[in-house]
Amino acid sequence: PPPPPPGGGPPPPPPPPGGGPAPPGARPTGPVPTKPMIKPSTRMRNLFWNRLLLAPKNDETREKTVWDTVKETDVDRSELERLFSQKEVARKIDTASASTSRPTKKRILSDKRSQQLAIMLSRLPAMAVLREAVLKMDESKLLKDDISSLRNAMPTTEELQSIKDAGVPEAELDKPEKFLLTLGSIPNLAARLRVWFVKLSFMEIVEEVGPPSLDISKACKELKGSENFRFVLGVILGVGNFLNGGTPKGQADGFQLEVLGKLADLKSSDGSINMLDYVVDVIKRKKQSALRVCDEFSSVRMAAKASLKEIRRLWNQLSKDIQDSKKAAELIISNNVEGADHFARVITPFLTDAEKTVVNLEKQTKEAETGFEDVVSFFGGRPTTKDNQEYFAAITEFLNRFKRCVQAAAQKQPDAAKKPKANMGRMITGAGAGEGADPMANLINAMKAGGFRLKGRGGPGAAPPGGSR
Repeated sequence: PPPPPPGGGPPPPPPPPGGGPAPPGARPTGPVPTKPMIKPSTRMRNLFWNRLLLAPKNDETREKTVWDTVKETDVDRSELERLFSQKEVARKIDTASASTSRPTKKRILSDKRSQQLAIMLSRLPAMAVLREAVLKMDESKLLKDDISSLRNAMPTTEELQSIKDAGVPEAELDKPEKFLLTLGSIPNLAARLRVWFVKLSFMEIVEEVGPPSLDISKACKELKGSENFRFVLGVILGVGNFLNGGTPKGQADGFQLEVLGKLADLKSSDGSINMLDYVVDVIKRKKQSALRVCDEFSSVRMAAKASLKEIRRLWNQLSKDIQDSKKAAELIISNNVEGADHFARVITPFLTDAEKTVVNLEKQTKEAETGFEDVVSFFGGRPTTKDNQEYFAAITEFLNRFKRCVQAAAQKQPDAAKKPKANMGRMITGAGAGEGADPMANLINAMKAGGFRLKGRGGPGAAPPGGSR
């Protein structure tokens, strides 16, 4: 043990564990308050903050903080006492119950289950209102999210039995236990909530099936009916067949539309233009109205965001939900249980209209599926290997690039109008081309001879311009 301090007597006891107040006579081990103690004239409502005490200013270990520059504001103490004092409530002491503490509510469920239900109860109406709202299917009292919560909170047979077996009067039960008993008292509760949830979710799913399926059907019609799009494809086919002349890829009657996304990757030898630039230039000289082809495909862009697989999945689920709801409704109404009349008035007309809507949606979905198969076959593809989102996305990307090329060409036009008509073959290959020569033929000859190359394929091994492959 440490030696006694000068003057005799035992050393002071060590501070208690946990950082509590040191006993009388103990030396402080850290910063101590330097401000005078304030003693309100009444008990105040305390502010539970984490107090900071700064070390003395002459302490070398003291770190500079914002509190070195904060000046404490003088406050109106009488006003604070008036506003934030703890009010003393005069109570009449009942000698008969003075020694009796407030009875605690009986909890039977697990702590986790009780906590989950307590959180949910904070967002729901009072139990009496809740029960009435379920029986009358009152949508002004309960929303779709509330119905979903109730479905997740359904009491099990074991829970209801354990509450009843406890033999505790309902008034003494805790709120979660009372809540489960309230739900358990509603006849055919699970069926009611399931049908009600289907009703509240119905139009949301209809919006996810109807408009997207119509977009796909319209997109298919736009593609098949566009004369300008066919003209664009014809220009690409002519250039491609010349480039591929004498190879197994030549003499094509058509091509898979996936190649549309690769045209901009085919660069000229000097990198000044790409294949798509050239196609736009040819169309500009051959048929200027075809340059506006992008304006004809508003639904194609929308169809790239819709999935036929998801549309079909949603329709199947919707159809099943309505059929299941119809059976559940017939059971509730035929049993003539409590609230059956309200249930019938709300659900019967809904199910009648919903069945008609589901039939119409099936027709729209089938038209979209058939339309997509037809358009893929129309352009020479195999429908079974195509995903509609990828298919329409590829076409949309081509249209976006095509439009940018048209806009770029339009910006260059004023400068070109001041000069003699440029010869496309000379611009790209640098070779002389006599006035009046066919620019397209000159350019294609240059491409075939090696004047064009795929982006990223230059360098060693690449044929020089004018050379043979």
